[in-house]
Amino acid sequence: MTYPPLIAAIRSGSTEEVQAILSTANATYWHPPTAGKQNWTPLHFAAYSQNLPILALLLASSKHKPDITATETKDGFTPLHKAIEKGWVDGIKLLLEHGADIEAATTTSKSTPLMLAVKFGHLDAVRTLLNYNARVVCYNNIGMSPILTAAERGHLDILKLLWYHLGPAGAEEVKNDENSTGRTALFLATKRGHTDTIKFLISEKADVRTSCDDGWTPIHAAAHHGSGDEGLEVIKMLLEEGASLNARIVETGYTPLHIAAARGDVSYVSELVEAGAKLDVRSNMGYTPLYTAVRFGKNEDDIYSIVELLVKGGADLGVKDCFGMGVRSMAKQKGWKRLEKRAELY
Repeated sequence: MTYPPLIAAIRSGSTEEVQAILSTANATYWHPPTAGKQNWTPLHFAAYSQNLPILALLLASSKHKPDITATETKDGFTPLHKAIEKGWVDGIKLLLEHGADIEAATTTSKSTPLMLAVKFGHLDAVRTLLNYNARVVCYNNIGMSPILTAAERGHLDILKLLWYHLGPAGAEEVKNDENSTGRTALFLATKRGHTDTIKFLISEKADVRTSCDDGWTPIHAAAHHGSGDEGLEVIKMLLEEGASLNARIVETGYTPLHIAAARGDVSYVSELVEAGAKLDVRSNMGYTPLYTAVRFGKNEDDIYSIVELLVKGGADLGVKDCFGMGVRSMAKQKGWKRLEKRAELY
């Protein structure tokens, strides 16, 4: 691809050549004003290459006045967004000092520079933007805020920085904020398994009982996405704070116990049962947690242990789904002789 002389000089990193082109009266050296598949301006190229002397020359040029608000065509990034993408603090400061819009939203996702800095995990860039009074309470096209994004991605240092920047009153207002599908920061952190972030949010009294638009709660997410001892620790934390133990997902009617049973995780099932989960709640298809374990389980030994645990607690081993299929029939279908024999009277 052939680039106009000014942009070619920026891409090569030649400060002297850029200075010479900017000082000439021949406008052909810097036209066309954009280049590449996404129509980047000279400022976009300078920001992306993190070349401070060249960026400073462009911004100070009296003959070639760059459009600091110009957007490229793919995502609608301004030069400031490109500097943010790289986490380039010196470039961010210089662009802001020359009038870059700190709240400029991208075309596609409607993300501000602060939202992008959080997304990419650039702590120093976030700190810089906050020092320039970037808005923390703002939302992109799917209702994600900097707080929600930091929680979802497990950027705990950034989350704390944003949280404390808002102060007690501000943090109180957003701690149970939701995106466009009702996902809170706690739910998003739990879904991704960010244990330290979960602990922080719980310590700040985030609501463990908040239900998403589709009925999912944080403890559903913990039961579904948790892994090993760390996942069990999260379940325990949520239960200690009064998680919605028998909440049901709208589409399936599953409680957290259904999910843990379907995964075949004995420790998760045991924890939920001990906490008082209802054993015979039926899903939209008529499945109880016990039947769900047999239907979706992969390991007979684990499922046998879950069945015994649930039966001991009072669950009905003779349960049938909405099609009349029972535990014995399902076990036989899977070739699970031990469980088939256990359920033969049903």
